[in-house]
Amino acid sequence: MAGEIPRQWAAATHGSIVNQAAGDIIQLISSAPSLGHQPGMESIVAPYGQLPRVIRGRASLLDELTDAVLRPHPHPRVHVLHGIGGSGKTTVALEVARRAQTSMPVWWVSAAGADTLSSGMRQLALALGADIEQIQLAWSGQASASDLVWSLLDARTDHWLLVVDNADDSQLLAPAHGRVAGGTGWIRHPRSARGTLLVTRRSRDPRLWGTWAELRLVDQLSPEDGAQVLLDLVGATAGSESDAQALATDLQGLPLALRLAGAYLRESVTQPPWPGTSPVRSFAAYQRTLRSRFTLLDTTPPGQYEDRTQQELITRTWELSLDLLHAQGKDQPRPLLRLLAHLADAPIPFVLLLDPAILSDSPEVGPITFEQLHRALTSLADLALIDMTTRPDPNPDNPLAYTLSLHALVRATNREHPQVVARRPEYLDVLGASMHKVTDALDPDEPAAWPAWQFLAPHASSLLELLATSVDIDRETARELSRAAQGSADYFGALGMYERAETEYRAVLDVQRLVIGEDHPDTLSTRHNLAYTLRDRGMLEAAETEYRDVLAVRRRVLGEEHAKTLVTRNQLARVYREQGRYEEAEEEFRNVLAAQRLTLGEQNLDTLITRSNLASMYFVSRKLDEAEAEYRDILATERRALGEDHLESLVTHGNLARVLAEQGRFDQAEAEYRDVLSAETRVLGDEHPDTLTTRHNLAATLAAQGRQAQARKEFQAVLEARERLLGPDHPNTRQTGTALALLAAPPDEPV
Repeated sequence: MAGEIPRQWAAATHGSIVNQAAGDIIQLISSAPSLGHQPGMESIVAPYGQLPRVIRGRASLLDELTDAVLRPHPHPRVHVLHGIGGSGKTTVALEVARRAQTSMPVWWVSAAGADTLSSGMRQLALALGADIEQIQLAWSGQASASDLVWSLLDARTDHWLLVVDNADDSQLLAPAHGRVAGGTGWIRHPRSARGTLLVTRRSRDPRLWGTWAELRLVDQLSPEDGAQVLLDLVGATAGSESDAQALATDLQGLPLALRLAGAYLRESVTQPPWPGTSPVRSFAAYQRTLRSRFTLLDTTPPGQYEDRTQQELITRTWELSLDLLHAQGKDQPRPLLRLLAHLADAPIPFVLLLDPAILSDSPEVGPITFEQLHRALTSLADLALIDMTTRPDPNPDNPLAYTLSLHALVRATNREHPQVVARRPEYLDVLGASMHKVTDALDPDEPAAWPAWQFLAPHASSLLELLATSVDIDRETARELSRAAQGSADYFGALGMYERAETEYRAVLDVQRLVIGEDHPDTLSTRHNLAYTLRDRGMLEAAETEYRDVLAVRRRVLGEEHAKTLVTRNQLARVYREQGRYEEAEEEFRNVLAAQRLTLGEQNLDTLITRSNLASMYFVSRKLDEAEAEYRDILATERRALGEDHLESLVTHGNLARVLAEQGRFDQAEAEYRDVLSAETRVLGDEHPDTLTTRHNLAATLAAQGRQAQARKEFQAVLEARERLLGPDHPNTRQTGTALALLAAPPDEPV
């Protein structure tokens, strides 16, 4: 649910930090926040399921590359597969990866967009053994993420293969203000002769790579090989080998076009000869139709593709396929494909995003049920216009286990089709409503929602970018897509990816300022969250400036004592605190608190957040007695207003235990932690993340008392639960594992 971040700050103890998500402090005995490595996040496993049964016309290239990977030569160790869109570069890379996987670790990272590249490289860093502190520093912009990944790769002593697929955007590959050839970005020359980097991209451009990469062309197939691709897909029922060669020639030996044509013919043989229809069931008939029924659709911006005829060819093949579905009485696949083309070049969680209720209200798709939607998508998949994937998941009801994808060229040609461009506002309206419905129910600060945001974030960004370039911008569509993109920015901030969050907030602001104006509440909320991110990045002066600007508008528009105005004052005081301006910070916290008590009441959430911030000031100032007294009073208020077992009450109770531990009153801290743990177990369950966090903190308190064996037993139980529920690479799991490993050898004490 996108909106203003109502987080509070609290000081930490024993090297820990305290994170606040939507008002709930989560204590972690570590030095970094959770990064959200949850089931469903970006995979770095090669998608071998996309490989065709037989690969035609690539034997020599595959053998050469396989030899280079399995028996690396001193130079080069970077191989760039280049060729026009649809030429089969990814297929070649996949087959090389398949051959290598039994001999070495293989990692696959998509560079189709900034989100997938960054997420994939983060997953790679985790797989290579980066600790959570390194990840946090690198992906928050405080250190170089590419330096971290490559230092870990170059330190390996075994053979390895890294594939970076769809690396067409050179700006994503190079460092800021640098060039790929400089070898300091995501693409580098491995120092070890045992490592190999394989890159796929459209453009050749040898100047981009310098002298350390070998460029290998993935060319179109010969007529003979193209004919075999068609025969593999259709069989001899569609005509002779010479007919297949003639069609392959017209399709320019482009594997994508051959795949689309073969899928069409494979499907058309099942179509009955309805009156008034003339099914295209042979290579020769497909070739005649391809030549006669279409004119050039030259809508590609200059320089986007090397060959304009390539776009025309792909357009012809998918239009023929959609005509076949129309002849079968299936009219919904065409608008669905055009709708999907507006989304990003990333897996599409269609169960979440394609809501029949919203689609049915759209003139583009019309009335449709879940069953009809599934049949329409299956029809598109049968004709190779989309790829549908079911990811391994123990829960078959997990909507994130089901995704679809479009080939980049199919997406591009559909997106720029003249009829689609003319109806762009209608498509964005449908997707805006769908995106808003899904994301409005997902709290970006809640780790349980992060797997969904992982899939949704690139699409929110893509739609907002399309909206920003549209001539006719609908106000409601802009509001919905801006809120979804703001949620995406909140999600990146929650992961600690502050630089990415800042980029997203600024993109949202560009649209909001254009459509709804500088003083609109949504615009101010985005600016407020941007300031929060600037503070997280350590850019305190910039954060102070942004908060002051927002505060000035809110004072003018809303008034001095409006709740939003007071929230901004509260956050500005946080900046003072981090600048070391403790007296100013404490004075402002007190002033805000006085106003909130007067206008909102003692039991309001914002009031309680400010009180917690004031208590944290006591903690920072080492006024531990005052901090203890304040937390005790806050806890009493929350218990009266919310109940003893309310999450806010349990959080404050845990903070009180933290203060006691910092005072060295470990026995009392232990007693409080055990009370919190008992309530959380009863209310949330013994394996809820908050319950496990309290158990982790309790174990740390036991260790501080020298009760190593008991602490070890508790840490071990938490570790096993987190490994089972979150996986071994989840940051919380790694934190507990590190704490367990740091314990000294167990003394002779009873457990």
